[in-house]
Amino acid sequence: MNNDSKNEHRRQRDCHEKTRPLQAVYLASLALLFCLIVSTPYLIKGNVLLKERIVVGEEIVESALIAVLLIIGYAVSIMYKKELNKCLREIDELTTGKSNLEEKLNEAFGYIGEVNVQVQEIRAVFSALRKYPENKNDFKNILAFFGKRVLGIVNVGWVTFRIIDPDNFRTLREHWETRGSAVALNHGISNKAIVNNAAIHGCSVVGSRYENLRIKVFCILPIEKLAVHQRILVEAIVNDLEMLFVIFTSEHYRESYLKKRQA
Repeated sequence: MNNDSKNEHRRQRDCHEKTRPLQAVYLASLALLFCLIVSTPYLIKGNVLLKERIVVGEEIVESALIAVLLIIGYAVSIMYKKELNKCLREIDELTTGKSNLEEKLNEAFGYIGEVNVQVQEIRAVFSALRKYPENKNDFKNILAFFGKRVLGIVNVGWVTFRIIDPDNFRTLREHWETRGSAVALNHGISNKAIVNNAAIHGCSVVGSRYENLRIKVFCILPIEKLAVHQRILVEAIVNDLEMLFVIFTSEHYRESYLKKRQA
């Protein structure tokens, strides 16, 4: 971006410098033509003999010479205007290109800012978890924690997590988190519509992406469309929540890998 901007400035400066000698040549040509026109009566004295029997009067020769000089002056003016317009168009193009580069640079800085926010949000979400859920209360706290993180990412009144068995559309677990005194209005949304990715008026649904599990975790938000970075963050939370639910419901995990509490 910086190199492109420098090149644009250099080309614009070169174009301005190019018009300066062109203006100088044009003014010098006009001055020369003016001097020739003024001095025409002094340059031509007497009649001009073209052939033995053809004599052209002094006035006619002067008029013809002045006409030729005027034509030359007009031609020089046309050429000057043509070159000047060409340079002006190039300057306009360079100015437009400069504006486009500045817009792209601003967009790039904005995108970098969004990426930094995403990184900070992801770090805030996952660095706070210090242990896997050992009981229903632990998993409920994790649902509440993730719900608050989603409300921090998306400015909505409520959010709902729904864990569904896609084979029979049965709800295995549901949790909703609200902002302030807002009321969650998700009770009329069917599991079948959620699993089949049906359009739900006024809501966005983000589901876990893994296909080889007998469960699916969904996040329901009362917003028509999520921004790209918002959807990425919410999907990361949903996928992590799915993994934690699988671990939480695993008997082998409970019996073999949990550290035994000392009495």
